[in-house]
Amino acid sequence: MASSLRQTSVVRFSPSGLSDALDGTEAPPGACTSLQNLVPLVGSNNIWQCRPAAVPQSGFPGSIATPGFISVFGVFGTLIFGMISSSLNSGKDQPFAYNWSTNAMLTIGNILSTNVPTTVVPYVAGITPTVSDWVPPTIEEMSSRIYITHPGFSGSGTNFFGIIDYTNPAHIYWRTSNLASGGAILTSTITNGGTGYGSGTYNSVPLTGGTGTGATAYIVVAGGIVTFVGIDNPGSGYVAADSLSASNTHLGGSGSGFALEVTSVALGTIVPAYPPSWVKQFNSSLFFGYNPPNANYNPQPSVIFTQPLSIDTSGTNTNILTFGNDIPLVGAGQLGLSNQLGGIVQALMIFQQTTNIYQITGSAFTSPSSLAVNSLNVATGTWSPRSITSTPNGLAFLAPDGLRIINYDGQVSDPVGENGNGVVAPFYKENGLQYPSLSCAACNGATLRIGIFNFSPLGGTGLTEYWYHLTAKKWSGPHTSGALCIGIANSWFFISSPLANGEILFSPIQYIFNTNATYDGSNQYKEYGTLLTFNMVSVYLPDNGQMCESEIAEWQVKTSVSNFPNGATGSSTPTLEADVNDENTAFAETIIYTYPSNTLVLGLQAKRLSPAAPIVYDRLQISYVGNSSVSFLIGDTFLRVRNLGYLQQVP
Repeated sequence: MASSLRQTSVVRFSPSGLSDALDGTEAPPGACTSLQNLVPLVGSNNIWQCRPAAVPQSGFPGSIATPGFISVFGVFGTLIFGMISSSLNSGKDQPFAYNWSTNAMLTIGNILSTNVPTTVVPYVAGITPTVSDWVPPTIEEMSSRIYITHPGFSGSGTNFFGIIDYTNPAHIYWRTSNLASGGAILTSTITNGGTGYGSGTYNSVPLTGGTGTGATAYIVVAGGIVTFVGIDNPGSGYVAADSLSASNTHLGGSGSGFALEVTSVALGTIVPAYPPSWVKQFNSSLFFGYNPPNANYNPQPSVIFTQPLSIDTSGTNTNILTFGNDIPLVGAGQLGLSNQLGGIVQALMIFQQTTNIYQITGSAFTSPSSLAVNSLNVATGTWSPRSITSTPNGLAFLAPDGLRIINYDGQVSDPVGENGNGVVAPFYKENGLQYPSLSCAACNGATLRIGIFNFSPLGGTGLTEYWYHLTAKKWSGPHTSGALCIGIANSWFFISSPLANGEILFSPIQYIFNTNATYDGSNQYKEYGTLLTFNMVSVYLPDNGQMCESEIAEWQVKTSVSNFPNGATGSSTPTLEADVNDENTAFAETIIYTYPSNTLVLGLQAKRLSPAAPIVYDRLQISYVGNSSVSFLIGDTFLRVRNLGYLQQVP
């Protein structure tokens, strides 16, 4: 039956995704300027649900003294390794290891004040001027060892990059290193554990004997017997089959008979004079990026790669790649390339700031060498090394003009979402992205998350996230989770953020949080101690095309909600706030809709919103705000609009 209201038409707004567009006349249908803390409902189109909260996975209970800023972490199977500031060594980061599947911290030995990097914090408690770009730490795994670059390493002694060695899971230990020089000990084995030594753990124990000098070790003694030896400083000048020992003065003051055989040594002669900026594993070799710290860039920025499964450079200058200019090398990411003959060829993409991207394929250790370096010849790249991440569509990165993806043919996409079809504006420096090196990204399944620090010229600062839903080709955000590091495992995201512990935006305590891109039945909706809220805001709806003012006569929105307790919202009756902005961005109307008690609506149900007075407008923007909950869904809005037949009253 037709409406009894005369001279009206129905306007449908079906929220389709986040957009930079301002005007719905030219924007994709259903474009929104905000989908904060909302994500697409799986299996449906243009229906949105509340994203689950980031909930504390570990507060490092009892294992780290005064845990602080997490500068880097990586997820490797069920283990998370990383660096965190603490009071163990004042002003220094310390390595940590955490088993997320058992919620247990793992002990790391050999952490000393002399072998950990100085804490570098680019994002400090609420004082915007202290925020700055930085060279973010990087983390990579190869052969049961975790390699960490960090801007706090001094470049003196062995303090060039860090290694967490978990080859023996019962004795995880930390050490620092430079690329191995000739005669450095690579591997060794205990040939005699000896007897009578003092039980305990011993750091920086000098090793005696053999043909070389300078080697020290982290040694564990149990029951008077040396049960574990981890090489701390590999020394130089040793040869395979050297027999080493240690004075009992360093092993409890008693005991004898301990013997250690050197089983392999390095041949390398490439020993950089300063720490690397980043590390990436490719074809079983480590690729370290070096950017000279001096102003004249001498030598040129370079990539040095190691022997497979080693930090040995084999003593040949062919292990150094340079790119013919002085532009810093920001970072790297792996990408499989389609082969014209079928199959996938692995490649390493190296980003030279925003100037170019280089493609490395093959290996220098085949006979003959198959290593090849090619330029993609694209005048783009990234200032955000942590934004380089693998996706089902290729290698994504945050370019100065938005998210781009290198596909499996090696082609760089246009910015994803340009021309109002999504989001690029938040990633422009002109729109507030002042510190691109703080950005990070990770993709799990069909959800790509990008964390940025954004300063708005219209007011407001802070860490936000934008999510790109690859299958749906929709953007959502800005989300309030505020990540500085993101990792993935199984169906989970893991993030670290300074928004933890209920102190919004900045906190002296950092946590690792795990978040799921879709509700799995176990997430609550409190984040950092505060109940999440969602905010859906449309673009200004399309002009009526009649050159006249309009009036909203009736208003419906389709939602689904349950007010039963879910552990986060309690038993309070949920409400929905609906707002209308006119063409001057001023609130023309606010309507509070209260859902009836004991509501349980499994499907979308139309809810009538009743303005207190007629809403007359030339341009119209609608928004919805409410508390996040497991049951809330929102879909189409229908407005019955009457054309009033006269031009706007104010020219």
